[in-house]
Amino acid sequence: MIDLLNSIFISVAFLIVWFHTEAFIEYGKLFKLSKFLKLQEFENDYNNDFTIEYLSWLKSTYPNFITKLISCAWCIGFWFTLAVSLCFYTIYIFPVIYVFTLVIYLQIVKSFFK
Repeated sequence: MIDLLNSIFISVAFLIVWFHTEAFIEYGKLFKLSKFLKLQEFENDYNNDFTIEYLSWLKSTYPNFITKLISCAWCIGFWFTLAVSLCFYTIYIFPVIYVFTLVIYLQIVKSFFK
């Protein structure tokens, strides 16, 4: 039961950090991945329009499978939850973990970020 809850809340925390903070950008700068992650281009566009977000900018500027995957909460949530489920040996209840992760994540987004 504890592994189930750990899997769910780790996945929810990942989705919140991924989609609702600038952690991806800041860690990209910290680890000198700015060129690979196109952060300079994003910052130039961001200075012209403060409403854009990195993941949506990336998906619209470089529309390919990977950028679409990492900018989709359902998609990246699926793969991250699968990885977490494998780490906690809870793969047999992966569907339950994934559904609860999405439900909790969407409720938190609805309550705090909109």
